[in-house]
Amino acid sequence: MTLVEAVQQWLIAGGHLAGDADGRPGPLTRMAWLRAMTGGWWAVARAMFPDAPGENIERSLPLVLAALAGVGLQQERMVLMALATVRAESAGFVPLNEFVSRWNTLEAPFDGYEGRRNLGNTEPGDGARFRGRGYVQLTGRDNYYRIGQQLGVDLTAAPERANEWGLAARILALFLANNRERIEAAIDAGDLAEARRVVNGGRHGLEAFQRAFRVGSRMVDVD
Repeated sequence: MTLVEAVQQWLIAGGHLAGDADGRPGPLTRMAWLRAMTGGWWAVARAMFPDAPGENIERSLPLVLAALAGVGLQQERMVLMALATVRAESAGFVPLNEFVSRWNTLEAPFDGYEGRRNLGNTEPGDGARFRGRGYVQLTGRDNYYRIGQQLGVDLTAAPERANEWGLAARILALFLANNRERIEAAIDAGDLAEARRVVNGGRHGLEAFQRAFRVGSRMVDVD
């Protein structure tokens, strides 16, 4: 018996895969393996990201769950917080660059971040250089430096690395872990606007965040 056949038999026995073990590692086997490894979170993510391509969820969800587990955030409410945060920033469940908008641009792209000492943007060009990236939209020189130090990655020298899928998941997890007490207090109080503010600093994306969190909460029975 090959390894693929053994895995397929395990998936079939667990109700994750229909049919017979044919030894061919096709897309149905891969999808069944993903669902088995991510447990009920696969269905939750599909509901929270109704517009995301399946391949994005297939790639992103295991990375995010592993990164959260790596910093001790396996609790359902913190997983929901992570997924809802990504949903507010990226409906497609993919790490990406911040778009130019009225929130960040006055005349030149991202000049709204220029000179923002609360973000650590003290050098010319910092606004665009340290614009939002990744799943959590990491923004500002100070945040890139601080998270980079925790990860052992020089994000100030290479800020574009914040969009690497695996690294973006670890950044998301660390950012939430660094603010865990405030986030959990807000969730426990039923104040999703405050939970969002802890991450975003305001109300941008709040509606999408709240909708996604509540959809997921109903599925995992989290108040």
